[in-house]
Amino acid sequence: MHVGRPQVSALALACLALLAGCASSPSNPPAPRPDDVRARIAALLPSSVPDRPGWAVDIYGAFSALGVEPSTPHVCEVLAIAEQESGYRADPTVPDLGRIAREEL
Repeated sequence: MHVGRPQVSALALACLALLAGCASSPSNPPAPRPDDVRARIAALLPSSVPDRPGWAVDIYGAFSALGVEPSTPHVCEVLAIAEQESGYRADPTVPDLGRIAREEL
């Protein structure tokens, strides 16, 4: 079977278009809404923690103020530190707790 030049060019262009579509970077998903992030943080807190919504607001505020992405691994790290260092008491007597949390992230 003999393929003419116009057919080869069309086939080549189609292949290039297909490859270009595969090579394009995926679009970034939209950032989660703050209410959704706070709800996720509250859900990750132990059920024994009093005022889980309040803790979620404060933890989300800390992430925002520090410019740290509130990804699930980061949230879990912060929750583990807060539990270990304060037992989820609002005013723990832990020197440098904020510095400790920032270093862990």
